Amino acid sequence: MRRRGGCGSFLESLAMREEQWQFRRLGEVLSLEYGASLPAHRREGTRFPVFGSSGHVGRHHSPLVEGPGIIVGRKGTVGAVVWSDQSFWPIDTTYYVQTARHDLRWLFWLLRRLPLARFDSSTGVPGLNRNDAYDVGVHAPPLPEQRQIAEILDTVDEAIRKTEEIIAKLQQVKQGLLHDLLTRGLDDNGELRDPVRHPEQFKDSPLGRIPKGWKVAPLRQYGSPYRPHLKTGPFGSSLKQEHWVSEGVPVVTIGSLGEGHFVPSELLFITETTARSLASYALEAGDIVFSRVADVGRSVVVRSDQSGWIMSSNMMRIVIDSQRAVPDFVQANISSNWRVRQQIGRFVNSGGRDVANATIMNQLLFPWPRLKEQQAIVDSGAASSELIDQKSAELKKVRLLKQGLMEDLLTGRVRVTPLLETTAP
Repeated sequence: MRRRGGCGSFLESLAMREEQWQFRRLGEVLSLEYGASLPAHRREGTRFPVFGSSGHVGRHHSPLVEGPGIIVGRKGTVGAVVWSDQSFWPIDTTYYVQTARHDLRWLFWLLRRLPLARFDSSTGVPGLNRNDAYDVGVHAPPLPEQRQIAEILDTVDEAIRKTEEIIAKLQQVKQGLLHDLLTRGLDDNGELRDPVRHPEQFKDSPLGRIPKGWKVAPLRQYGSPYRPHLKTGPFGSSLKQEHWVSEGVPVVTIGSLGEGHFVPSELLFITETTARSLASYALEAGDIVFSRVADVGRSVVVRSDQSGWIMSSNMMRIVIDSQRAVPDFVQANISSNWRVRQQIGRFVNSGGRDVANATIMNQLLFPWPRLKEQQAIVDSGAASSELIDQKSAELKKVRLLKQGLMEDLLTGRVRVTPLLETTAP
């Protein structure tokens, strides 16, 4: 996508904007009308959607407003903007949009861009004052251009929706694959063992039916002989405000644990001097760090470039014997093997506190294939993870594109006609 450059083209686009775009107050472009009360016990039928400030809340046999239309949160989720393809009923915590001369889909995107939540005018219960919103200045293009803008943004939004659906399906496939890999394993040909066709390949165990070559043993038997195989983060916290910095040594907290990876934006940082004082809580490559409170077992394997990071007080690390076990195999069992997850739930909840400790972790029974098969299982699971990561990266790019397009097209910074000309095949 190219943009016109140079002072001359800037003045030209400014002149076009002044000629064709009109500056208006939002109240000149649309009106926000009050929804009507419809308590849950009075909602009957399944034909028409009912909307509250947070979105769809039910259905009713008749609509209040002929659709399609726009719903704006007035109380509760202030400023939330929702679209309905059908006729609908907006309840009394919302406004619905009316307009005489403007494209509804363009108005939908325009309202999505505006910071309506900042017009919360009530002191107790959040509320959007429509008179405040009416004073917001907007630039309104001619109707044909409004429709073109809406079509472009709708197309990008549809691409986002489809990519999200693909990622959700891939995650479901991954969970099913992991379940099979962690309970059936892979034979010498790299194929999943089949307990129905080849029951002779399986045996009974404390974890149910498992492949004959596998062992069942507690985690402690596979712990590292060189470092403590279980260690909890520092009790409490001696860190004060002056220890935290904007850049430095990362500190891993529960919030920074994603689905098998760290979330960079959620990491905290301390100075190198402070980190040296907490050296016994430093993580090394191959360590498994997991949440020992709340969502117990949410875990990540530490990579080489993350060595030296510090774990916080609500974390625990597992150090295994790399000659006998693959860290990613152990992590996969902790996070995705329902037989291990059941044990975690049972032991963690037995004391009335949702907290894991070394005693609990040492009681957990794990399935243990040979090292080669552990690695094969990890590699098979990694292939599906790579595809999810690829699609997630694509999704991030399209979301950024949408954000940029909304800013450019809804302000007139980039005109639709030149944009279409530069992107035409």
